[in-house]
Amino acid sequence: MALGRYARPLLLSSVVAGLLLWLGWQRLVPFNLAIGGDLVIGESGEQFALMYDQPYLEHVHAPEPATVDLTTTETYRWTQPESAITVPYLNGSAHIVRLSLAPPSVPQTPFLLQANGAAVRTDLPPGQRTLHLFAPASSDGSLTLELQAPTYNASPDPRLLGVVLYRMQAQPLSHDWFLPWAAWIDLLLVVIVVGLGAALAGLAPLTAAGAILVTSSGLSVLLATVRTVITLDTGQLRTISLACLLVAWLGRWLAERRQNPEIALVAGMTALGLALRLIGIRHPQTNFSDLLLNVNNLASVGSGDLLFTEGLPCAAGAGRSPYPPGTYLITQPLSLLLPASMNRGILIQIVGAVADALVIPLLWWLIDRTRDARTPARAALWAASLYLAPLAMLRAMVIGEWSNVLGQAIAMPILAWLGLWLASNQPRAWQPALIAGLTIAALQHSGTMLSLGLWGVALAGFLVWQKQWQVLGRLVVVGTSAVVLAVGLYYSNFLGDPTLANNGVICPAPRPFDQKLWGVVWNDLIALDGRVPAWFWLVGLGGAFSLRQGLSRLATPIWAWLATFVLSLSSLLWSEQTVRWWLFILPALALSGGVGLATLAQRGRFGRVAAIAASLFIIAASLALWTRFIIEYRTGAFVP
Repeated sequence: MALGRYARPLLLSSVVAGLLLWLGWQRLVPFNLAIGGDLVIGESGEQFALMYDQPYLEHVHAPEPATVDLTTTETYRWTQPESAITVPYLNGSAHIVRLSLAPPSVPQTPFLLQANGAAVRTDLPPGQRTLHLFAPASSDGSLTLELQAPTYNASPDPRLLGVVLYRMQAQPLSHDWFLPWAAWIDLLLVVIVVGLGAALAGLAPLTAAGAILVTSSGLSVLLATVRTVITLDTGQLRTISLACLLVAWLGRWLAERRQNPEIALVAGMTALGLALRLIGIRHPQTNFSDLLLNVNNLASVGSGDLLFTEGLPCAAGAGRSPYPPGTYLITQPLSLLLPASMNRGILIQIVGAVADALVIPLLWWLIDRTRDARTPARAALWAASLYLAPLAMLRAMVIGEWSNVLGQAIAMPILAWLGLWLASNQPRAWQPALIAGLTIAALQHSGTMLSLGLWGVALAGFLVWQKQWQVLGRLVVVGTSAVVLAVGLYYSNFLGDPTLANNGVICPAPRPFDQKLWGVVWNDLIALDGRVPAWFWLVGLGGAFSLRQGLSRLATPIWAWLATFVLSLSSLLWSEQTVRWWLFILPALALSGGVGLATLAQRGRFGRVAAIAASLFIIAASLALWTRFIIEYRTGAFVP
């Protein structure tokens, strides 16, 4: 690949990008931090104190009160005797800082507060109060508050306590031009890597330069509006971008060896998809969600415990449910190879993000492998592009549903293999391996197992309708064998376990079926930020009607895949929530939508423009909603 023709466009666009990033930092941005997190109310009435304040705090205890209710007006945190609040790369000016705090219940508390080196000493009487102080400008625009108070012993509390923090506000003063060199270089490197990745993917030089300008413009707008969302993670963004550039380079190398330029483009999409997934997990609330549950389960598997259960919410019936260990058995070897000091939560996040990003090339390969003379050109690429930023999957990663994410990613190749085996009349010799693969998939996560079961039921129904008795027999043998093995090897261990029942948990009265159904339709399909927005359904279902002509070998399996959504709604008859259909349905919509867009693109100039516009709209809307989602998570406005 001759990269020389990219040098001039990439160089010029990088210069403009550097200027745009610098301009983004020149707007004065105030900063407000609710220490302990702002109180928000979830859809079903739960109260949350979002811990988005965590990245700014050092040597500060966990938020309190431990139990949040509607009567609570303010959350707070106890500091240690020496603590700090750091806001990186905020403004180039001095600040007026307001710090709301309360000393311990003693007559006088000697207190030292330093703001960017300017120190104030005072004796604090009991009671909440707000301190005002001047913080001079720092060379890199950061704002650092250092707090020091005598150790307060509140027996029987074993913690070392200082003072109670409630809220911090920083208001910038007169404008001053500045450039935080370290952060600026990090972000400039990120946008340059975007251009290099586009070049390695085989895009035109002007397109690669345009990618740099679009990325830098977006970052500049974010710096000018929600600055700390970006500045908290400039170093991590640099690391993520370089790792994803390696993926694009490997794709280019493989494309040249195989003499197939599509491989480079798919690798570029995979690199971009991986970056989006890794960027999304870089916010603090994730560390206080189901991620810690998965870390504990990983540790349990490492100590030999494979039989554990997890509590169910009232919406799922309360009580407890078996929690299959498949995802942890796959992750555990990596855990053993890494140093004991490495955060296992980060390991789980990276493995899950990589596994889901690999679904992008899997979708491309599946269509490329089964295409025939009637399959429209580039259908595989269209399908892969639709899975770049699957909003429901990205949100699942944010709230820590890593067992769901990794379990489905592991099940996808097995599902694809089974579909190919059934559609292509491949040798029966593969049958034992397929049974083993399906059993492994069923032991990843109960939601994955239920989704696979619904797909099998839907596929069996289609095969009966089509009178494909031989294929139906093969499906029944493989599916039944996998279910028997999964139940016999794992789920049978919980027969008679009394903890699996709802033991006295008082749950709200169930809603009528029509209300639950309308909630799914409105919140998950019609709403702009629904789990699977209406426009994605429109493209996916529209494309499904072209499968008979465009991808005949996989038409029936994909239709059965889409039908799992309808079957999952039946669970609303006895439950307040459905099976997690929104994760399982995404690859099917991408496959059918890819074939549909490719078919549309072949119908003249108007069809090509419409297909490109639809694809770009889905990607752009997903990225915009994803960016909004991250901003809300970082600034405390997110409601689970």
